[in-house]
Parts: sequence; structure tokens; C-alpha cells
Amino acid sequence: MTIGGSLVLIALGAILKYAVTAKISGIDIGTIGVVLMAVGVVGLIISIVWLLNQRRRLTAPSVVERPRYAEPVAPRPVARERVVPEESYPVAPVERTVAPDPYDPRV
Repeated sequence: MTIGGSLVLIALGAILKYAVTAKISGIDIGTIGVVLMAVGVVGLIISIVWLLNQRRRLTAPSVVERPRYAEPVAPRPVARERVVPEESYPVAPVERTVAPDPYDPRV
């Protein structure tokens, strides 16, 4: 239940308790109003406690534990790329053909 819902229950209970004067056989409207006000107050307290708990959790500093190593980890050796000059291998020219577009009106 949110704070708004709690306030609605409190207001509805107060209206039933203090403003409604109708009589229904077997039902006491004033008692229903008191019950609604009590449920609204309990819901309001729970909502405020939950909201404060969430705010505290968001603003609390987070602690990050990092493992400590006995020795520093040595960096891995970097692999070097072998460069081959272009004259050492033959390159055949690539012949490209494009298929005609069946939707082209110029074809």
C-alpha cells in the first residue's frame, strides 16, 4: 500500500465515522469507518518505514572488497604480427560481375 492509498483509506474512514448519519440494520457504519482509519494509519506507517529504508539503502556507501594477491601478476607477453612484403606472394586480380537488377526499368 502506498502513502496515497493510506491517505485515501484514512479519509474514507473519517467520512464514514463522522459525516454519514445513515442507519443500516446489522451494520455499524461508524465501526467500519474506525477500521478503515486504523488500516490506513498502519499502511501509512509501513509505507513511510519502507520509503526511509529504501532511501537509506540507496545513499549508503557501498563497500567493494578486492582480493589481495601475495605476488603481483606478471603481464602476458604481447604477440607480434609478422609482416610479409607484398612482392613475396602473387595476387591474382579479382573479376567482379554484377547481376542485372530485375526491377530496373533501363534493362
